[in-house]
Amino acid sequence: MPIERPRLDENSDEPVKSASVSWFPPHMYRAHKRLAHEIKHIDVVLEMRDARLPEASGNPELERLIDNRRRLLLFNKAALADPAQNRRWQDHYRAQGRPALFLDAQSGKGLNLIYPLIRELVAPTQETLIKRGIRPPMQRLMVIGMPNIGKSTLINRMAGGKKLKTAPEPGVTKGVSWVQLKGKFLLMDTPGVMLPKLEDMDTALRLGWIGTIRDKIIGPPRLAVPLLQTLAGTQPEQLAGHYGIAITTPDDGSALLEAIAARRGMLLRGGTADLFRAAELVLADFRAGLLGRITLQPAP
Repeated sequence: MPIERPRLDENSDEPVKSASVSWFPPHMYRAHKRLAHEIKHIDVVLEMRDARLPEASGNPELERLIDNRRRLLLFNKAALADPAQNRRWQDHYRAQGRPALFLDAQSGKGLNLIYPLIRELVAPTQETLIKRGIRPPMQRLMVIGMPNIGKSTLINRMAGGKKLKTAPEPGVTKGVSWVQLKGKFLLMDTPGVMLPKLEDMDTALRLGWIGTIRDKIIGPPRLAVPLLQTLAGTQPEQLAGHYGIAITTPDDGSALLEAIAARRGMLLRGGTADLFRAAELVLADFRAGLLGRITLQPAP
């Protein structure tokens, strides 16, 4: 049963145990309404997801808006995900007839493959117009996705310069912006649209780990504890080596967080471990790829 956004003690290291969390800021309602209006005039939708969470970083609300329109799936931050999993996921989507590309908007790797895929998608329509003696109009593209997926960074790269405001946290894009690309495309940037409700708390945690949900919604310690438990089970050597700790209790994320705080000298008055600072460190290290290239959702 859905519950309201929990009121959290940010210094607590208790994992979130609620069955679901519900939140939907007013600006996201407005963004959703604007998207529903604008998408009717779009030729190709570029749906961005996170390569570390290919399915869970998709938004069913956006799926309903896209309907049967031509779509290209772009999985950003591929450099932070397991390369073998990237290949398996790409094969999985292509086997379903869904064009997909794994890329890294920050470095620009893979972006040169976007335009050829877009041209393939619009080719049938353009050929029909040309046969009728009609000059094809400039193609309208729309970039959509959940917050902090990297939409504005992608557009800045495609536009060949910094055109839009970006930041390493969700919620920077507030309105709708158009950018002209190569004289042949008009590209729309849109605000990130978050799910109004997450029934699955495991998914909420994973979205929190990659930064799609703001840390303050769940709380850094409550995010870091289950993350450490997950990493202790999947890659204990990488985790132990990075922080210089012994993993004797892989199922006890709180103990691991305390060990990291002690090892890094993150202590409060009286020598108590500063779990909040340690949690922020763990989340930052994970998001920067310092704990390895990790895919949180293995390919089927």
